[in-house]
Amino acid sequence: MKNPLGQSLIEAVVTLGIVILMVTGLVVVAATSLKNMQASKNRATAAQLGQESLEVARKARDTDWTTFIGYSGKYCVSEARVLTTTANITSCPLVSAKFKRTLDFTYTAATLTMNIVSTV
Repeated sequence: MKNPLGQSLIEAVVTLGIVILMVTGLVVVAATSLKNMQASKNRATAAQLGQESLEVARKARDTDWTTFIGYSGKYCVSEARVLTTTANITSCPLVSAKFKRTLDFTYTAATLTMNIVSTV
C-alpha cells in the first residue's frame, strides 16, 4: 500500500515550484516592460527637446541674419530657450531635469550655408 500523505506532499512541492516559476516570469516581464516604457518616454522627450533646439536656431535666423551667420561652435540651449556659448556640454544647464542640449553651428561662406547639429 502506498503512502498517500507522502504523495500529497510531493504534489504540493511540485505545484509550489511551478507557481514560483510562473510568478517570477511575470515579475521579469513587468520589470522589463517598465524599463522599456521609461526608455521610450526618454527618447520621445529627447526628440521633442531636439526639435525645440532647432526652432530656437530658426528663430535666431529669422530675427537677425547678420548675427546668425556670426554663430560658430557650440551653444547651450537653456530651459528658457536662450542660446549661450559653451566650450563643452558639461557646462550646459539641465533641461527637463535630466537632459542637456546643444546646438553646433558651422557657417560656410562660400555656399552661404549654415549647418546646425542639435544634440540632446
